[in-house]
Amino acid sequence: MAFKRGSAKSQAPKAAAEPAAENAGVAQGEWQAPVPHVPMSVIRAETNDMVNIAMTYPRSPAKALEAALAEIRIAPELAGGNWYEIEFKKHSGEAGCTRRADDKCPVGSTAEGLSIKAAYNLQQKWRHLASKSYVGDENDERIRIVGVSRDLEANTLVERDFIVNKKIRYRNGSEKILSESELVKAIGAGTSKAIRNAILNSIPDYFKKKYWDECRKVDDEYQVQKAGGKEQAKESLVSSFGKVGVTKAMLIAKLGHPLKETSDEERIQLRGWLSAINQGEAKVEEIFGAAEESHETTVSQATTATATATEEPMEHKKPSPAPAAEEPPPPTDEPAPRKRRAF
Repeated sequence: MAFKRGSAKSQAPKAAAEPAAENAGVAQGEWQAPVPHVPMSVIRAETNDMVNIAMTYPRSPAKALEAALAEIRIAPELAGGNWYEIEFKKHSGEAGCTRRADDKCPVGSTAEGLSIKAAYNLQQKWRHLASKSYVGDENDERIRIVGVSRDLEANTLVERDFIVNKKIRYRNGSEKILSESELVKAIGAGTSKAIRNAILNSIPDYFKKKYWDECRKVDDEYQVQKAGGKEQAKESLVSSFGKVGVTKAMLIAKLGHPLKETSDEERIQLRGWLSAINQGEAKVEEIFGAAEESHETTVSQATTATATATEEPMEHKKPSPAPAAEEPPPPTDEPAPRKRRAF
């Protein structure tokens, strides 16, 4: 039942007199969330007020950028949740890749992105942006959510879609239908990402790039200082990757050299990959490949790099003695026991 303006007393007789009209088309026992009713005149008046404010007090891009960068420097511990970086290992549409086939992200391409939290921060600093979302369409397979961002000063509108799948498809071909609670969480996450994408596409690229660079720099400086040095920061990073299922062998195979030879730029890039995984923007297999695939294709490279990092040079190693040859068993007339076959 929709909420309507007026006293409960005045609405009660009408509600009791029209029970069938309210429940028309609704199955018996099915619950429908009440939708607040706001007259279009109120919405129009509020929008006009926001437009008048935006035109009376226009934004200053320079001041907005300085305020956004200053916020990162004031709270450097929050910079890590604002940015991520992805270097794709799998083609779009390939097994193990969650992106659509038409996303056109080739292997080795790098995506630089800002988080949902960063989008809302930039919306506040850029000013005069109004955002919302709505359900575009729905079928048995998926739900299309549309994020909307309107620039009240420039009078522009940006819409971005985000698809929420109702089924999980595994690499072995099996499927799982999301439960009601799982679907609610997926819709909530998809709504946030749809609005994030709309907001970020309403803000100029130079603004986002400077903000991303500052987040990247401040986050690394904070993590190095927190760990007590660059080497300690590397060890902490390896430990954090282990918590999401990325092994040392996978890191060595991805970098192509021992972990102790990781440069400052590579360390920052690894942190960006970790942020992408933690924020749900990419899966481990999209960046590093499947664990078994990574082991099969890069085992020699990983073994060589690990040996270089842990073993002493060959000229300083003492040759190990050759193992003694085993003496043959004495001859016997008894027949040898038959071996059991393993099933």
